[in-house]
Amino acid sequence: ICHQDTNPMKTDMIEMFRFHSILPIDADSNQQYEHILQNKIDQTQNGKNLLFMLYGQYKSGKTYTLFGPNDITDQRGLLPRAIQHMLNIAEKLTDDKREYGVSMRILRIFNDKLHDAMND
Repeated sequence: ICHQDTNPMKTDMIEMFRFHSILPIDADSNQQYEHILQNKIDQTQNGKNLLFMLYGQYKSGKTYTLFGPNDITDQRGLLPRAIQHMLNIAEKLTDDKREYGVSMRILRIFNDKLHDAMND
């Protein structure tokens, strides 16, 4: 998880980035979710919108991180965990007589073309 400083130091073709944190290589999907998205999903109940994005080289594990394996529910990816979390929030808020809407788009960029992953 990193962001580019507003004033990155540039030295010849090197840009400096400040990292918020780095997860260990053996971090499981639950640790990834808790560290990256859980708090952000909680903030949606206060009306905040959320965008999360995976970026990396071809075949680097983005889809696996997003969805997880097909048959192991305790290792499901970030997206199924986020959806379940949002539905739990919506159910709780509905019990409180509040309205909570959820909408989602899954887009992917491949070879400089934007694809709607939910309709492809």
